[in-house]
Amino acid sequence: MRKSIVLLCLSSVVSFVFPLNIAEAGVVLPSGLAPGSQYQLIFVTANGITGTNGSIATYNTFVANQAALGVASGLPPGLAWRAVVSTADGTNANVNAPSGAYPVYTTSGIMIATAGIYSGSVLAPVLSDQYGAAVPGGGAAYTGSTATGSGLNVLGGFNNPQFGRLGATNSTWLSESNLINGFGHQRIYALSELIAVPIPEASSAVFGGMITGLLGFAIVVSRIGRKGLIADAA
Repeated sequence: MRKSIVLLCLSSVVSFVFPLNIAEAGVVLPSGLAPGSQYQLIFVTANGITGTNGSIATYNTFVANQAALGVASGLPPGLAWRAVVSTADGTNANVNAPSGAYPVYTTSGIMIATAGIYSGSVLAPVLSDQYGAAVPGGGAAYTGSTATGSGLNVLGGFNNPQFGRLGATNSTWLSESNLINGFGHQRIYALSELIAVPIPEASSAVFGGMITGLLGFAIVVSRIGRKGLIADAA
């Protein structure tokens, strides 16, 4: 019984010192963020996809697969990624890939927005793919959306889909025109769920002191137990 109490105490201390942090930042950790603060990552896919499918699930699966390729290059594993597109099934980009109160960074660590991506413009162009590699400006990314993320010439609709201009920082980064044939393959933007900046773990000195104290407590309990057994035997 006493051994069980000691083990339980040790387990509680370990859990306290090393708390579980969900969706923590991996290698891609923007500078200047306080521990515990939250942000989002955005990239433009290294590969392209046609804009003819009207199901949002198709594009979400595509960006999730693209993101998985970037984990070895530093993208945090286990994150949920959403396509920044509006589709013919009635899904808008600003609903599928929500973004509002938190800063957004590229995979190369550049801040593009202080509070969401649907304000009509960005601070810097989105020119990094899932590997953190530079993407040439001037190309197009299918969005099917306005600059505020609502549907316009949606993917899978009757018209060619709306696209954003890679390298732009005004509203055209997300919504420039629909003069690209929807049967062609184009990149799309991918936005992550919220990511938490890791909270530093307790120092090894503090942890060591707590463990030492618990071990001392365990020895005292053990000695008391032995004395009790001796007294009983007498």
